[in-house]
Parts: sequence; C-alpha cells; structure tokens
Amino acid sequence: MATYFRDLSNASFFTFFDYLQGQVTANMVAWNIPVANAGALSAAFLVYKPLYNAIVNKQTRTSQQVDDHTAGRKTAEDFIQPFANEFIINNSAISNSTKEALGFNPPTSERHERPQIEDVPFAAMDALPGSRIEFTCRTQSDASRASMHPDADVVEVRYIIASTPPATVNDSTQKEVSTKAKFNIELNAADAGKKIFAFVRWRNNSEPEKSGPFGDMLTTTVRS
Repeated sequence: MATYFRDLSNASFFTFFDYLQGQVTANMVAWNIPVANAGALSAAFLVYKPLYNAIVNKQTRTSQQVDDHTAGRKTAEDFIQPFANEFIINNSAISNSTKEALGFNPPTSERHERPQIEDVPFAAMDALPGSRIEFTCRTQSDASRASMHPDADVVEVRYIIASTPPATVNDSTQKEVSTKAKFNIELNAADAGKKIFAFVRWRNNSEPEKSGPFGDMLTTTVRS
C-alpha cells in the first residue's frame, strides 16, 4: 500500500512529485490526460522545486526558506489531490500496478475493515548528535524490540520546540509520520540546546478516525 503523499517526508514527497509529473508528461496521450492539465502539473512542480532545494541543506537554510517551503508544499499537495482524483486514481487507462508505482492506491471492491485502535505506543524519544531525535515505538505485545501496531499504517508524531510544555497535543504544531517503528527526525542546528516536547500515536491513514489516542508527552533536550 502506497503511503499517502501528504504524509511523506519532504525528501520522499519531492521524489514522488518529480516522478509523477515526469510520468504524466511522458504518458499523457496514452492515459487520456489533456495537455493543459499535464502541463499544469509540470508547472506546479517547477514552482515547488526551488522551494524544496532551498531547505535541503539544514546548516544553511533560513527560517524564511523553511516557512516558504511549508506553504509551497501545502499548495502543491492541494493541487495534486484533485488532479489525482480526476486523472489518475479512477483512470481505466492506467493499470493498478502503475497507479501504485506513481504513489496512489487504486480503488478496490474488496473491503477490509480494520478496528478502532485503542492502544497507545510504548514510545521512547532520545536526542542524538546533530540535532537528530530518535523515536522507538513498540506494541504492548513486544517487550523490547521496536514494532508497528498491526492496524496502523504509520506512527504519527506531533511535536513542538519550546521553552515550556504545550498545554495539549493540539498545541504541538509540527508533525512527522513514519512507516517504521524506529526512526529519526532531523531538526535545525539552531534548535540545539532547546527543549522538544512530543506526542506519539498509531495512525490509520485510510480511516483517520480509527487512529489511536496520543500517549503521554515525551520531552528531551536537542543536542548539537
């Protein structure tokens, strides 16, 4: 199952967007996609590309470039969603395997109900050198090793860099997701020495309302 593109890391989202617009340009005739719409997708990518390139180097990027990228990615995502719904996901000219390669889950008549997730992850958050934060999550049935909940697609982290703890998870304005139970997130070098507060839960991407509750707040100090 392809990871929902809005939940991809920035690097993975760039790769996904680049591949998508390249394949649409190359196959628009065979896929019956109007030239104008295919061109609009490529144009949207060309707007997003420099915004992404500007934040790749965490040591030299500015806070303004990060903010510009965040806004630009949101604009790109809001363009891709209706484009995919109209021209990719339900397009009978595109095989299911190709849709999956493009990063989309084709529609299916099969329905596999997953239950509401009730558990919270057993989660640990550790500060690593280089302003990296390591998360290790496990289910109740695993005593020591990292493991994913069987009914979850990803681990969702909500966090904030601040001097005081957030009142609730809703005050944690940053978000990361991972398909792995053990993973790192990379913060800005300027965050070294600051506190990070985080909440973790199991997330169902296809039915977010069935995602699990967030666990207790985790906190540590970002290392240089």
